[in-house]
Amino acid sequence: MTLRDAGGAVQCVGDQLNLDLPLPESSVEIIGTVRPHPKRGGEVEVQMQAMTVIAAAAEPTPVELPKLERVHADTLLNHRAVTVRGLKERAALRVQAELLAGFRETLSGMGFTEISTPKIVEAGAEGALASLRWTTSGNPLTWPRARSCTSR
Repeated sequence: MTLRDAGGAVQCVGDQLNLDLPLPESSVEIIGTVRPHPKRGGEVEVQMQAMTVIAAAAEPTPVELPKLERVHADTLLNHRAVTVRGLKERAALRVQAELLAGFRETLSGMGFTEISTPKIVEAGAEGALASLRWTTSGNPLTWPRARSCTSR
């Protein structure tokens, strides 16, 4: 079993425990001992002594996170809420977050003010986290949040 948190992922083993493993993406608590991985120098694994399921996943994920490199781009985008949980995808998001924080800090230090300007569009843009959706004359419309900066 692979245990993943904000810091990364680690393999957990418990051959003698006869555990009923929950579905991937379930939340679990593992009690165990960290030890060097027997086959991968410099890596560790956790020898599980006990596992408690905190919240079991209701259904299998639409894609397997370890196999994201073999998934079609449309599938990745259609299931983005799940696929961003992959280690490589999270790493890219962390880089993006650091870059945005640097821009934000620099522009703020220069006296710029960050503003959010709504725009009415035909469909939600990828990455528009907050949007208002409604229908007029049978046509769906979306009002996404857009970020920009302006000087004082």
